[in-house]
Amino acid sequence: MSDVQPMLFIEDLERGIAFYGDQLGFEKFVFGLHPQTEVPLIAGAKLEDAFMLITNEELFRDRGSAGSGPVLLYFHLEG
Repeated sequence: MSDVQPMLFIEDLERGIAFYGDQLGFEKFVFGLHPQTEVPLIAGAKLEDAFMLITNEELFRDRGSAGSGPVLLYFHLEG
């Protein structure tokens, strides 16, 4: 399946995982673990047909943003 997924940058990924799962009822998927610490780098959250990614990886931070953070779109294409 091909789809577009929003990727949200958040400071505290573990807190974000808990929020989307415990408070909003999303099914959580943790993947992309740090090789040395095994701390999550990226997590997915799914609610019905909606799927999004959350991360605290600096690579995905928008350095030019003031105020609220950016929303990046991840294009998942199968050929």
